Order: sequence, then structure tokens, then C-alpha cells
Amino acid sequence: MPGNTNASGVKDAVRALAEQEFGGRHDYAMALHTDTPHPHVHLTVRTVGHDGVKLNLRKADLQHLRDTFAEKLRQRGIEAESTPRHARGKTRRGESTPVYKIRQRGGKPFIDAKKRNEVRRDLDRNNGVLPTHAWDAAIADRRNRVMRTYTGAVRILAQSDDPADRDLAQETERFTTRLTEVVTQRAEIARSLEVVPLHGRTGGTTGPRGTKQYPEPGRGYPDRSRSGRGRER
Repeated sequence: MPGNTNASGVKDAVRALAEQEFGGRHDYAMALHTDTPHPHVHLTVRTVGHDGVKLNLRKADLQHLRDTFAEKLRQRGIEAESTPRHARGKTRRGESTPVYKIRQRGGKPFIDAKKRNEVRRDLDRNNGVLPTHAWDAAIADRRNRVMRTYTGAVRILAQSDDPADRDLAQETERFTTRLTEVVTQRAEIARSLEVVPLHGRTGGTTGPRGTKQYPEPGRGYPDRSRSGRGRER
């Protein structure tokens, strides 16, 4: 949570969430941490319940927990909303805790080198072009749905007689303009290797190790980032 958030209120919200969702069925423990700029609570839940059934949280379950947590925060006077990652313009999943901790200590996680090697291998095998994957269309479709939703909201708000609604329309439109490009970690790694691929393009100059070097979007070729191709792995 932001640094100025009432830490005790955050802890109370987590306690209420845990009691509602796991109380009487799963053992759990929680701890409030205020040793960082952002107060947060760690909640650990015993996987196997009292009835012997193992907890199996799916994506919808996790979103439900986020929604419930935000509700508990609001009940305690703490402003909070629960939105899916793609609605906030985020296409990448958060890092795992071990990787995050390694970075905090200034280390270099092994996964970084592994991803770089995978991207380099894909580029070498495909003549300097980063290959697409089966999930690319899903990424593009999800982003397009988000864009249509925000665009529709902007249209409705802009027609309102309330100045606050019209101001919100402009703010939403500014936010939406930042959602037109989807740059995956794989694409960023390719750029760091000085090979900037544009899917399906031919031509380009020769780059390092004899691969083809392609221009940045907007430099020589139209920006194709709206396609949403690529996906964080």
C-alpha cells in the first residue's frame, strides 16, 4: 500500500479477509511489515484444510480475493480498487518473490540469463526475427477489448452535462493513449541484444552476429505495436 496508508487498517482488512475466506477451514498466519516504504501484510494459508481437501486457487479465485480485500479496505476508510492487470495497462505478470528479493539485494537472478539465452536462440534460428506464439492473438484481443471499453466510456462521459464527467473523459482518453503499445519482456531483451524485430518484416540491416537489425517502431516502418504480439513468459 502507499506509504501514507494506515498500516493498522491494512492489517485489520487482511484479518477480516482471512476470517471470511479461510476461517474454520484452513489454518493461517499473518504478519504486518512496516520496514519498507509500503506497508504490507504477509498472509500464509495452510494448503490442506481441516476436512483434508487441498486448497486450489485459480485465477478467478485470486481476483475474488483481490476484490474482497479492496472491499475490506474501503470499509475501513482506505481508498482501494481492485482491477485486473490488463485493465491497468500491465501486460506482464509480477516477479516471483525469490527473484524480487534477489534484485533487492543487487543480485542477478539466473532466470535473466536463461531468458536472454532463449531470445538469442530464437533470433538466431529465425534470421533475426523474434517468432510469434500461439497466445499472441489472445493478448491482442484482450488489449482491443480494453481499448473499446475505455473508448466507449470516454464517448459517454464527454457527452455529459457535468464538467467533472467531461474532465474524467479527457483523463481517461489520455490514459488510453498509453495502452496502444504492448512491449513484452522478450522484445525488450531482443532490443538489448541490439536486434529489434518486427514480425513478418523483410529487409533491414545486418546486425551483430550476422543477424538482421530492424528499426525501432516509427523509424523507417509503421509502428505495429498495436497488434499486441508477444507475451511475457
